[in-house]
Amino acid sequence: MKHIVKDSEPQEFITWKEQNNEGILRKLQAGVDTDTIWNLLPSKPPRPETEVESSSFTKEALRQVLLAEQGYLCCYCNRPLQNDHTTTLEHFLPKGRDKYPHLIFAYENLLACCDGGERDKSKPRETHCDAKKGNNDPTSPISIVSPLEERCEDFFEFDEMGNISAVGDGEQAVATIKFLGLDARALNTLRGRYINEYILEIWADNMDTAAEITSLRQKVNGKYFPFFTAIISVLRNYP
Repeated sequence: MKHIVKDSEPQEFITWKEQNNEGILRKLQAGVDTDTIWNLLPSKPPRPETEVESSSFTKEALRQVLLAEQGYLCCYCNRPLQNDHTTTLEHFLPKGRDKYPHLIFAYENLLACCDGGERDKSKPRETHCDAKKGNNDPTSPISIVSPLEERCEDFFEFDEMGNISAVGDGEQAVATIKFLGLDARALNTLRGRYINEYILEIWADNMDTAAEITSLRQKVNGKYFPFFTAIISVLRNYP
C-alpha cells in the first residue's frame, strides 16, 4: 500500500456537482438507491453522432484523473492499472444507503482500484481489494489502514515470494490484510514475480540499495513501478 496524496479536485467535477446538486439531494432524501444516484455521473461522453450535448464531466474523466494521481497503481494492492474498464472507481467509505451516502461524490473519498480478481472466470475466485471489501465499512469493528494515511506503507512487510505480513503482527495491519484480501494467492504470486524480476535485473555486489529505493519512489512517464512498496520492503533486507 502506498500513501495517496490527493490533488486538488478537478474544477469540471466541482462544476458538474453544482449543476446537479439539487437533483442529487432530492434523490438522497427520497431514498433512491445510491447506485442509481452514482449513475447520474455519465460513464463517458455521448457519441458525436447522437448530437446530444456532452456532459461537462464523466466517470471516464474521473478515472483518468485518479490514475494520474495514483501513478497508475491500485489504491490497495499496488497492482498496475490500465485506463480502461478493468479499473474501478472505489469509494473508500462505501456509498451504500446504510453507510455513507452523503460521500457518494466526495472527491477525497474516491480512489482508483483494480478489479480484485473478479474478472478471472477461468479459476475459482479469490477476490481482493474492492471486490473483497464490497459494501463493508472499513472503520468498523476496527479501522483498517487507509492508503490516505501518510505512513500506511509502514504497517506491512513482504518477502521475496510476494507474501504480505503485518509489521510486528500489528492488529490494524492484520485486520487490513484480511479485510482487503491482500494475501490472496494470485496476488502473492503476481507480486512475487515483479519483486524477483526487478531485483534480478538490478542485483550487483556493489548495488546501492538506498539509491534504488529512492529511484523506485519516482514516477516514470507518470507511472510508479508495480508493487514498488513491496520491492522496497525486500530491498531493505539486502546489504
